[in-house]
Amino acid sequence: MQKLKIAYVVEKFPSPTEYFILNEILQFENNGMDIELCVLKRQKRFIKNLPEINQLKAVIHYLPGLYFYLPIIPFLRSPISFFRIPLTNLFSFTHFLNTFRYYGISLYFAQRKLQCNHIHAHFAFISVDIARYLSSMLKVDYSCTVHAQDIYTNQLKILQHLPTLKFLVTCTDYNKNYLNELTHGAYKNKLFRVYHGIRLEKWPPIDSRSNTGGEVHLVSVARLVEKKGLIYVIKAVEALLLQGMKVHCTIIGEGPLKSTLEKYINARDLLHAIDIIPFVPQQELRAYFAQADVFVMPSVVCTNGDRDGLPNVIVEAMLSEVPVIATPVSAIPEVIKDRITGILVDERNELGIANAIKVLITDHSLRQLIIGNAKRLAEDKLDIRSSTKTLLEIFDKYCSQPFLAADTMVRDVTQSETNILS
Repeated sequence: MQKLKIAYVVEKFPSPTEYFILNEILQFENNGMDIELCVLKRQKRFIKNLPEINQLKAVIHYLPGLYFYLPIIPFLRSPISFFRIPLTNLFSFTHFLNTFRYYGISLYFAQRKLQCNHIHAHFAFISVDIARYLSSMLKVDYSCTVHAQDIYTNQLKILQHLPTLKFLVTCTDYNKNYLNELTHGAYKNKLFRVYHGIRLEKWPPIDSRSNTGGEVHLVSVARLVEKKGLIYVIKAVEALLLQGMKVHCTIIGEGPLKSTLEKYINARDLLHAIDIIPFVPQQELRAYFAQADVFVMPSVVCTNGDRDGLPNVIVEAMLSEVPVIATPVSAIPEVIKDRITGILVDERNELGIANAIKVLITDHSLRQLIIGNAKRLAEDKLDIRSSTKTLLEIFDKYCSQPFLAADTMVRDVTQSETNILS
């Protein structure tokens, strides 16, 4: 394999809900790849919760916060660059403003003298636009990994980029099939499925669980947004309490629906049975799994089409030997097979969740069967070493351009700016 030097473009970093990006980069570095990171929004508050970030060797270029909103600043360092802004959207003021913004942000990163022979973006939002302009400036190809929200709420962006992307990666078979149907198979040769890999050593078996007083401990970990369906686990707890079961649920997450969920909990007098706490570091999450009898992920399809892909936390629960209850939304059935590796219930069905919890607590044979099968599937199918090997092979096959030194890149950009004026 050639020596790969990849520039990653990500919107926010580090992020506790996008741990897979950090894991992917770390594993690439373990395989000898050189990485540079272009980050649009620095997430300072999460650095202490992600100790693995200290293992990164990658050079990280953080876009100054002011530049995200005032992208004219990079032009002041290179005024001639202003005349290279693509004018294809000149007659649409909104599009022209976006073009100006994306070009200015890309110019900032180009001025950092990136050293790469390929550019890769995560998510088909602003990151892929920056990657496209950078690829043009630095004369290298670009690619993108798309997930769930961008696939199901931002399809136009994906369709705009597919003709120029070198390849497109997505994290589930469900997503890949959806994209092939969306494009009538026109880009099937550049679409690849690579699961988010899990670092197995971070999720060793948990020896014992505490179930003192017969109380059933539930845990959910998710952003507090509609597509996670958390209101239905809350309603399931309410139903179990009315049936006389002792149950306590911990919801770990943050997001715009926090106040709505808390109002429901207060109005139904459920404060003694349900806690909502902020995201915790992964090493602390294991402690919650150690106390959990059941993990619940009640995902739903939103009215705007947004939905989950395959939440990594489901796999982490499987590795931690916590049986999972989930809904058959999107790619979740690729790992949760009903009564084989977990229990599937219809979406928006709190009574279905409540009944599944009772089954997992009372049917010990089924519980042990699910735990064993789930752990084996996660280990066999979702090891980050395997997924990274697949991704490396894709990069190696499609990133055939020779590496350009930083000074060569800068010289080429300058020359292009001169040519366009002549």
